[in-house]
Amino acid sequence: MEQEKSAAAVAPGTTANVTANAAVRHLSQDELSQRWQVSTHTLERWRSGGLGPKFLKLGNQVRYPLSDVEAFETKSRRSSTSEAA
Repeated sequence: MEQEKSAAAVAPGTTANVTANAAVRHLSQDELSQRWQVSTHTLERWRSGGLGPKFLKLGNQVRYPLSDVEAFETKSRRSSTSEAA
């Protein structure tokens, strides 16, 4: 029953890996592409260049832990275009 509640709380279209303590959410490449309004090709290029958020490679599947996506977004925030990256 607890696992059903955790899985139900996951946003539509996302996958959930439920542990005893907490649900870990992951975004697919398509979901992250839609979230950031960038092409999947851009995400592929970033991965091969070591850019972008950390990701999991499971067989031929790529998943982005939501916590890593949010950390990358926070790290990428700028107040001005002249701020150093």
